Amino acid sequence: MNTPQFIPDPKAAWFQGGFVLRRYRVVSSKITAPLRLVLLSDLHGTRYGRRQRYLLNAIAEAAPQAVLLAGDMLDEGTSDTPAWQLLKQLGERYPCFAVLGNHECRRESILETQHLYRSCGITLLQGTGQTLSFSGCPVHFCGVDSPARFGEGYFGHSYYFPLNFHLWRRQLSRCAARAPKGVFSVLLSHHPEHAAYYAASGLNLTVCGHAHGGQVRIPGLVNGLYAPGQGVLPPYAGGLYSLTPHSALAVSRGLVRNLLPRPGNPPEMAVIQLTGK
Repeated sequence: MNTPQFIPDPKAAWFQGGFVLRRYRVVSSKITAPLRLVLLSDLHGTRYGRRQRYLLNAIAEAAPQAVLLAGDMLDEGTSDTPAWQLLKQLGERYPCFAVLGNHECRRESILETQHLYRSCGITLLQGTGQTLSFSGCPVHFCGVDSPARFGEGYFGHSYYFPLNFHLWRRQLSRCAARAPKGVFSVLLSHHPEHAAYYAASGLNLTVCGHAHGGQVRIPGLVNGLYAPGQGVLPPYAGGLYSLTPHSALAVSRGLVRNLLPRPGNPPEMAVIQLTGK
């Protein structure tokens, strides 16, 4: 059996700049050498020190083998400079994989957004995948765009209703079909509200953002008050979730600091440790 164990470690360590680091551990017999991943999402133009030094120092201290960017590092209403400063330095130091979030898909030019990522040395995954070997252990990374790339509207007040959702599902199906058998697979996707599709895909670990931690948290009582696409008391606001005996979902609470307060819910970077049985 290749059934993974999903072990959350919710203890948070504070860093200069006002964000926290949370660690999670995923155990699978497919992993033959330990692998550490950093998960970032939803920067939305936020700065963490000059040239993002606070965030970069925390990432260096975590010493990841790869960095995963789960969307909306850029925004349609803020300067690109904070994200560019971070992405450029990450691309020079680590293997980096990224997907586009809904705000990035709404920017004036998706071609310019794609170029910015790629010019920084970031591998942008758009229904595509790549397998890397870490100390002889292969891990397959794949990713899908936000459904916003294919047009979207709203249903009610909280639920996204993508107008061409079948195009997004086609990307996800392509990722699942091309994932090598017997190799641990990591899917990047911005939207955690589509967890049922990730569970059905057969991919081992999906990493997301978008929910911003549910904006308001009361630890031990309310793990998020509201998230787009999930509504009030979202089931996937932030943390590590077991979807099936063979798949898990890790949701970043995001790095954005904006006008909306985040009580009990500081910005975060996440570290995911993959280990074998």
